[in-house]
Amino acid sequence: MNDTSTARANEVKKKLLTQVFFLLALTFVAVLTGAAFKQQMEDVVPESVTFPSTFNHKPSGTSGVLELVNRVGLQGREWVMPYRKLLTIHGVLVIIAPSESLEDFEIEQILDWVGQGNQLVYLDDFSFKSGHTLLDKLKMSATEGKVINESVMPIKSGDAPEFAHVNHLTLSADSRLSGAPPLISDRNGTLIADVEYGKGKVLIGTVPTLVSNRRLSDQKNWSNFQYFVNRLTTFSKSYPSEREVWFDERCHGYSNNGNVFFFLFRGPLGLVMLQLLLAMALGIAGASQRFGQLTVLNTKRKISNLEFIYGLANTYSRAKANTASLEIIGQVLRTNICKVLMVSPHDTNAQLLEALQSTMRLPSSLKQEMTKFLKDYETALTKPNLSDNEFKELIIRCDKISDQLTKTLNATL
Repeated sequence: MNDTSTARANEVKKKLLTQVFFLLALTFVAVLTGAAFKQQMEDVVPESVTFPSTFNHKPSGTSGVLELVNRVGLQGREWVMPYRKLLTIHGVLVIIAPSESLEDFEIEQILDWVGQGNQLVYLDDFSFKSGHTLLDKLKMSATEGKVINESVMPIKSGDAPEFAHVNHLTLSADSRLSGAPPLISDRNGTLIADVEYGKGKVLIGTVPTLVSNRRLSDQKNWSNFQYFVNRLTTFSKSYPSEREVWFDERCHGYSNNGNVFFFLFRGPLGLVMLQLLLAMALGIAGASQRFGQLTVLNTKRKISNLEFIYGLANTYSRAKANTASLEIIGQVLRTNICKVLMVSPHDTNAQLLEALQSTMRLPSSLKQEMTKFLKDYETALTKPNLSDNEFKELIIRCDKISDQLTKTLNATL
């Protein structure tokens, strides 16, 4: 490859890398702009359904309390693993309004973990069977009661550390608990209860909106978050080496043993990769439409060379193309003679015969045979229908002269 070709290849490569760089930059900008726009739209457009998940930043979500827990020094995390792995940790598991029913064996796994000295916070309206299964294990029950909406419940803190700096709670509920000493209640029954279970505790309540994001916008609801943090901090003081608070997202449909693309494409980087894959797919499809589908060409001949020659000769014979065959075969000998005489193959036959008579490299007998053959060869090419006998005679003479010319040249080298 010369310098010009190398420079051109480097220039094409540089242009390609530049295009890829700008594609990546535009993709990142598009994704970040889209994410910002989506966040702004979420702040404006009302929710169609409530979803009390820490992944939900809208009013019904619980992302705010997760951030608050981390800011006060606790370690707030999302739980997406099977509940059997709870045995490897120590801390608090928070389950708020599960959207998927827990199986009986999962409830047993959670309670076994609580019994070893951990704490469970379970806030729900108990519309699913799994909630009642948990109540049965705790020897409790839930019944429908008078609906309260944003009711302010006064609190007498006394000596309870979880009620420090908490003088009221703003609660909404449509059911009541029974079967356990009430921690917070109204005239219609228990709203929140604290139950001992083995070495641990279960804080259970019918107020799933206790720490929803929408309460952060109103200062009168901040006592709810103060109470929630006090409860977690009180437990952490009993176990100072374990300050982990796990917000259960498995009950909301998230799982680390699900589709791996959910975790890869959940952030902006995943969206960028998705756009690049889409661009690549469109490019491949476009190239296929423009240049056609890629195919493998098999150029191998399926017969031997000798069979091919016999077949080609038979074809020329049936077509009565002896003149054409003689021209092709004799042209090879004529070209070799021109090389020996150092003349152009495009010279006329008369010029070739003149050069042949004046050369001293070939014996006279061979020159005579060549002269006679070239004259007969030129005459035969003028005949439209060359007979088979004349064709065979000229071919034999052509082969004989070729052999003699080869031997002569080898002897003089």
